[in-house]
Amino acid sequence: MRNITKNAIVYRITNLDDNKTYIGSTTQKMEDRINGHKYDKKSCIYDFNFNNLKYEIIFDEFINNDEELLMVEQEYMDMEFQKKGPLCVNKHRTYRNDSQKKIQKLIMNREQYKKTKFKLEPVYCEYCNIFIINKYKMKYHELSTTHLKNYTRNKYCIKIN
Repeated sequence: MRNITKNAIVYRITNLDDNKTYIGSTTQKMEDRINGHKYDKKSCIYDFNFNNLKYEIIFDEFINNDEELLMVEQEYMDMEFQKKGPLCVNKHRTYRNDSQKKIQKLIMNREQYKKTKFKLEPVYCEYCNIFIINKYKMKYHELSTTHLKNYTRNKYCIKIN
């Protein structure tokens, strides 16, 4: 983390249509950060109606490093979640270090796996005589040199049943 004193902002965005809120932080200009949310499809608030939002700056002070900003942001997220519960749309906790980021990524991957685990069935490749873990991996397997060699070798063979 960088150790430069800079102006930091923690902000609350409220969707006036359904009263959902998002807590965020930035060291950028507020307008630039909001535009970042508008065009980031992974953002929790990408689906918000940007014409009907209320923006509030709830913390505006100088900080010593990024870690300090994340700690302040997390405190505000915790308070917001206690008040609003599921109406607070922040998906995950702020990261304070690389190990916490890795843990959060594992949790998110596990949740993604739970959503798709029933769709993941092994697929058999008759040219290579192996099972591929799922149909998504099959796309990559079909581009592999091993598969392409087996495919070209076997497509001219006559199969006798």
